[in-house]
Amino acid sequence: MVQSRERLTPATLGAGVIQPKDWSRYSSEKATVVPVYGDDDLGIVIWNLEPGQENECHLHPACAHAFVILEGQGHYLQHDPETAKYAENAVKQGDLVLIPRQTVHGMRNTGTSNLAYCAVTTNQEGIGYQRILLADVRAAGGPPIDPHGELALANSPRH
Repeated sequence: MVQSRERLTPATLGAGVIQPKDWSRYSSEKATVVPVYGDDDLGIVIWNLEPGQENECHLHPACAHAFVILEGQGHYLQHDPETAKYAENAVKQGDLVLIPRQTVHGMRNTGTSNLAYCAVTTNQEGIGYQRILLADVRAAGGPPIDPHGELALANSPRH
């Protein structure tokens, strides 16, 4: 495991070929996220979860995701847990998870070994990356989550 890495940028990318597991860092205290790459259009991080840890339910108003499970197994938490559409979908090494913008999601390590996944995130021009915890949305009294477990924003296109 690599002990120290700095987030790559277009200027520092070099050939652009990396080994995602080189960016894995685990902590017994909490799930860890390691920035891998970022530019105006794209962000890439590696999430590292020990057994029982999770990346809690959250959403991105303007960003879509793709997760590639690098190692381990767990559950992809899909939609708001307080809606009928909520699901815990089993995932394992090699799986690809696609998440449209404004969709509540999270990940939980339900296995007995470490879970790592690469999260590729789009960035919308003028808005950038925003991560809103579902618990914070509820505590603030909105914006509302629609019956499908998605953020209900007026005039917010889903692509």
